[in-house]
Amino acid sequence: MDTAGQVAYLSYLSGDGQRITLLHYDLRAERLGERSTVQSDTHRVRVTFGSLADGLSYYRQMLSKDMPLEDSTPRWTREMTLLEVLPSYFPGGFRGLTRKLPYYREIGFNTIYLMPHWVGGYSPIDPFAAEPSYGTAEDLREMVRVAHSLGMRVLFDMVIHGFGPKSPIVRQHPEFFQKDEHGLLVPHHVWGSMATHPASPAYQQYMVDLALHDIRTYGIDGYRVDANNFRMPNWDPTLPYPPWQSAAGTRQLLSRIYQAIRAVKPDAVLLSEIFGPVWHSICNLVHDNTAMGPQFILEKMEQREVTAAHYKAHLANELAALPKGANRVYFARNHDTSWFYRFNGYTPRFLAMDAIHILLGIPEVFAGEPKNKPNPDDDPAVFAYYRKLFRVRKELPELAAGATLLDEVECDNPWVFTGLRRLNARLVLVAISLSDREENASLALHMDRGAFPGARETQRPVILRMLDPVREEVVGVQNAGGASAGIMLTLKPFQVLVGRMQSPW
Repeated sequence: MDTAGQVAYLSYLSGDGQRITLLHYDLRAERLGERSTVQSDTHRVRVTFGSLADGLSYYRQMLSKDMPLEDSTPRWTREMTLLEVLPSYFPGGFRGLTRKLPYYREIGFNTIYLMPHWVGGYSPIDPFAAEPSYGTAEDLREMVRVAHSLGMRVLFDMVIHGFGPKSPIVRQHPEFFQKDEHGLLVPHHVWGSMATHPASPAYQQYMVDLALHDIRTYGIDGYRVDANNFRMPNWDPTLPYPPWQSAAGTRQLLSRIYQAIRAVKPDAVLLSEIFGPVWHSICNLVHDNTAMGPQFILEKMEQREVTAAHYKAHLANELAALPKGANRVYFARNHDTSWFYRFNGYTPRFLAMDAIHILLGIPEVFAGEPKNKPNPDDDPAVFAYYRKLFRVRKELPELAAGATLLDEVECDNPWVFTGLRRLNARLVLVAISLSDREENASLALHMDRGAFPGARETQRPVILRMLDPVREEVVGVQNAGGASAGIMLTLKPFQVLVGRMQSPW
């Protein structure tokens, strides 16, 4: 389905094995007069007969044509290892974080994502002013300077959904905000802040000015954009367009911000919290997981209701649907995990899931917060685990810059997550157990699936040994012979194995 990137609709698909039902709700909102006409954009729905892979392939082609990826994404994003930090977590605020940056860099993080640093936090009062309890603007500037001196990038948070009701901006600039039919400002229907009007030229210019201020004052490398959906109609009776079009202004807002910061800093980036194809066409990176998703999956694994195979199928289907080169940022815990769900700690299975994100994607790790423990600092073994995985990610460039291939390697054990990273003609095989028991696994590579240029089905890479980067030991591998040549592995509970393959082509 393609709606030219508009987001004011909801669709549901259901079936009983005999019938398929599609419910498609157009959420356009408009006032009705005596002779009113309400018109939507064109929605195209295509039914494909065949496999899910066939349908996802068609969807990818459609997106590549109608919503192509942002084509100015700098190369450094592929090698990003992101640490999300909350200023209040660090004694001394900005200064405390600055003192800890060398430690984070030594672990292997190369990008800091700083949660709100301004007065008001996620309900902004003054986004131009540093929160005094965290430190001064000069303290913040020094933090960014030190990060850059260590070879780290810095992303600030960006909140576009509203301002705190007590913000002077609410009184000074009513044109920034959404209104009801009587022209009165309305609160955001989820967060309670005063909802901004993203299509307002004045508000867009304010946010562009804020972004340019941050780039020029602090020298940051871009933004993570918070909650860039959750839009409702703007019923301001003075608007010259339908109420629903206010929500569509978010795309234009982010595009204006991105063009403005790139004019000052060409390799600056935007990371969208909200996932979906439309955000890939505007932003350089998009988050993959919801706040509670990974923790919920881990709980289901503890109950043995889902396995590694389910998580792999989920990720593989997403990669198959998106245009090639789409950058997804994965995490097993972020700040919202505890705020909107719960966090059960750095268990071996949790760390094994994060190993998937580190070795087969662009990873994000949460540094911690004061009120919702445990945090990585509470147990030295946690950051030691991440350090070892980041080290092998650096030693094997395929793990950072290579294409992620999931469907191309098949495993007969549902508790073992397998994948490949390919950089030119080099391949790295990754196998990660999400089981608390020893597991035997047989792996088969599918050379006929188009991901291996010039290769034939009869040509199969050979792997002689694999490294366990956590236990720091080498594991021998058995390569089965014959036309269905495969790889036999035995994995200890929650073991991580990585190995470069010898390619025959």
